[in-house]
Amino acid sequence: MKKTTLFISATVAGAMAVGISLSGLLNPEAVYTPRIEGRSVLTKTPKSIEEFNKIFRYDQETGKINEDAFYTELNAFMKSNASKAKALGINWIEMGPSQVGGRTRAILVDKTVQNKIWAGSVSGGLFYSLDNGNTWQSYNNLMVNLSITSICQTANGKIYVGTGTTFEQPDGNTGSGALGAGIFEILGNGNYEQVVGPVPPITSGSDKWTTVNYLAASGNRLLAATKGGLWVCDPDGNGKYPSANWFNPVNIVPGNPLKVNGACTGVEVASDGTVLVAFSGKVYVSPNGNNETFGNPITLSGSRINIAIAPSNPNVMYAAGTTGPGCLAKIYRSENKGVDGSWETIATGGGPFDPYTLSPGPPASQCQGWYDMAIAVYPNDPDKILVGGIELFKWVKTQSGPVAGQWTQISVWQPESFSNPYYIHADKHNITFKDNNTVFVGSDGGIARSVNGGINWTQNNKGYNVTQFYSVGYTAGPGITNDIVMGGTQDNGTRLIGVNPGASDLDYEVMGGDGFTCDIANVAGIAFGTVYSGDVRRMDNFGSGDNFWNKELETLCETGAACAPFYTTIRHWDTPFDPNTKDSVWFKATKSYTQGEMLNYVSMIGGIPLTYPSPSALSQGDSVKLPDFVQSKFAFNVTKNGSAIYLTRDALTLSKDVPAWFRVASSTNGFSGTAHQMEFSRDGNHLFVCTNNGLYRISNLAVGWDSLTLDNRSNMCVVTCTKIGTSMSGTIAGVAIDPNDANNVVAVIGGYGGTAKVYRSTDALSGGNFTSITGPASSNADGYLPRVAIYDAEIDLSDKNRVLLATDYGVFGSNNAFTSNAANVKWYEENTGMARVPVHEIRQQHYPWQFAYNSGTIYIGTHGRGFFKSTSLVGIKDNDIKADNTGVSQLSVYPNPVSNNGTVSFKLEKNTETSIRIFDIRGQLIKEINSGNLSVGKQNVAFNVSDLPNGTYIMQLKTANETKTTKFVVIK
Repeated sequence: MKKTTLFISATVAGAMAVGISLSGLLNPEAVYTPRIEGRSVLTKTPKSIEEFNKIFRYDQETGKINEDAFYTELNAFMKSNASKAKALGINWIEMGPSQVGGRTRAILVDKTVQNKIWAGSVSGGLFYSLDNGNTWQSYNNLMVNLSITSICQTANGKIYVGTGTTFEQPDGNTGSGALGAGIFEILGNGNYEQVVGPVPPITSGSDKWTTVNYLAASGNRLLAATKGGLWVCDPDGNGKYPSANWFNPVNIVPGNPLKVNGACTGVEVASDGTVLVAFSGKVYVSPNGNNETFGNPITLSGSRINIAIAPSNPNVMYAAGTTGPGCLAKIYRSENKGVDGSWETIATGGGPFDPYTLSPGPPASQCQGWYDMAIAVYPNDPDKILVGGIELFKWVKTQSGPVAGQWTQISVWQPESFSNPYYIHADKHNITFKDNNTVFVGSDGGIARSVNGGINWTQNNKGYNVTQFYSVGYTAGPGITNDIVMGGTQDNGTRLIGVNPGASDLDYEVMGGDGFTCDIANVAGIAFGTVYSGDVRRMDNFGSGDNFWNKELETLCETGAACAPFYTTIRHWDTPFDPNTKDSVWFKATKSYTQGEMLNYVSMIGGIPLTYPSPSALSQGDSVKLPDFVQSKFAFNVTKNGSAIYLTRDALTLSKDVPAWFRVASSTNGFSGTAHQMEFSRDGNHLFVCTNNGLYRISNLAVGWDSLTLDNRSNMCVVTCTKIGTSMSGTIAGVAIDPNDANNVVAVIGGYGGTAKVYRSTDALSGGNFTSITGPASSNADGYLPRVAIYDAEIDLSDKNRVLLATDYGVFGSNNAFTSNAANVKWYEENTGMARVPVHEIRQQHYPWQFAYNSGTIYIGTHGRGFFKSTSLVGIKDNDIKADNTGVSQLSVYPNPVSNNGTVSFKLEKNTETSIRIFDIRGQLIKEINSGNLSVGKQNVAFNVSDLPNGTYIMQLKTANETKTTKFVVIK
């Protein structure tokens, strides 16, 4: 979450007046320095994620997740054993991040294995550490449900995990969480089995096992705090917990047969077996948790109540309550086992002290205790507790009768600094003590640990890769020999990996808040990031950045209400060779040149080296304008004053103080709706835009060049905007364009349910007709694609039939997506090496080997397991074609890239028979040119590629007994 500057420094006097100490923080002025410069980002709460979910996950009629469809597909998917067949044989390589984790609601210290710690991510699954949290590893990436929200251990040492949580409202219209699938026993060695879980058909909110907020153990008994009350079960003779044996032990009042079936917000078991359980506005106590042994409800202030019992004294209990909006209501303490009348108030909301707010009172605002609450008692001191929300505080009892104590803030959440000994990421969800000195905190940033009772903290996320990404950007331009990726995350900013090749897994936060779509230029060290509601930053050399508006966009985006939706949508395109360029670079001759002699110069963008034949004879000192082929386009959706797509060609031209922006699409030329994904065709001539009103194609972007030809307010504008694929049903979440033929397009549908989830077009530049290629209708059929939310797609650079889908169940692939009969298309799971986790964006490097060492590499941004990449579909490199390189020299192709006609130039050491062969990047022979017998010396052989599609090709020169290769690119 993006939060404004911390309030503590502005309220120290008031804080001290109510007994809040800040003395635990060293040099607070330095600690609180805001990190992000420039315009302040609009503040949000976790509820803002509803806009993303409405687009990509929810049923469009109900505005909620279709729970029955969710579990129907889940059960069908698991019964089919997720078909072990693989269409493409994709293997994934984990990339990080390594310094930041993700939202963590469950931590357990294993009592049977020394220094073993368990942790659960809300969307990335179960992890464990064998070295007290220094390093982590995933337990099983392919568990049926990765929304781990609670963990407990029974007396016999068995581990159980609960899935799904009420506190992220996954089944409502505001939640960011994932639906759970009940309780699982962890059997060891990656094995697990479901103990109890939801069974379709499910109506909205009807099945308690979709959310297990907390798990507790009393001996070998399991106690589960679900959204349908507290449920308890004892093991049978086989040590199992049959579904029929679970019971609700909490009566509304003793003697009344009606049970409490509202959301249970906490369950704790004391050292003597006493059970304390919390609901909205009340708590109940039982001596043992047996059926009908809970006493009368005890009314406490709090829409959500979080509870704790002192490990060293079962009589001492604590309860923290928040109001409906999530602000502090009260924090209570009981010294008499929680009986009615024994609860004393130790903190009251409405004043300057509030762990759950960004803006303390009176009155408090921007509160989120409904989302982030944690409380724990020190193991050997019943009079000392930790309370976490946005901030982390310690309370120490100073007197009895009436009770009083001192509150001390013991951590800070900004700026993000892993070297700051007081830093813990915002939004604390879990506090777990190992002993009185060692304590773990689970937050939206992963896991923090203190080994001195909370005085100092370290961030312990090595291997705990559970970051929730919404996007992925990549680059590997000239001179770069390692992967550089960037992505926007939920609550962990926009993160960059790979800029330090010596430690390629290190990640850096380049923008704060929630990050969304992003891009990195291939031709320059410039990156683009977004935060919610239209905040777009351009970062030079991966450093700090700012917006790059002209006057119109500055007025729209810098004043008044937000200029774009919460989910900010951008897309960048660049090329090292644009044959339509009208830009030029001055070349000054340092010697004499003949007409047609090749001139070497560099582009104004990124210093990319270029060559071009001299248009005339030049003398030393002469200057001539040469075409600058390196070009870029950057698109941005603005929704203020009507939805429109704005485009600039100056995103990489840092020398321009005020870039020229053009409104290329709006209601003026038929565009409507809010964009949530955009993709350029490989030639930059077309921009496909997914909106809540359908799919649009914006064309002629390579023809227009200035405000007269690109801006749709001009009578001379050449840009067209066409709605295509009108037969598609549902929200079009993502689109993929064949990099070799933009007529071939794949569109995918978000949300759950429906029969058609994937469509293809083979005439997207003309008719725009789409046909479903969702595959078999029966979940038992070979090649069945689960009808889950699909976020994105990618058509392989080398073969249009190879298509990958980014889904709620990870990645699925097809090797016959454009087969003649659309009904024969089949899909298979492609999650080898990664997790069965939501993948929100999938992209492939389309630049050829000549310009990018990672040509053909696929990158994904997952929502719960960070970044992954795959080189499984990478084509051949130059040295994959064997050659004897003696006797032939100076082999080159010009111009390079080639549009239609090119020349291959080389030098022969002797007369010889020659032939020229052209291969594609897969090594397949495309064309052969019989150049005949040639004489010793310099040779120039013309060739034509008008019949070849855009792409990278290998030119092989073969003589009587020698060969040599070079590479060229066709771009039209």
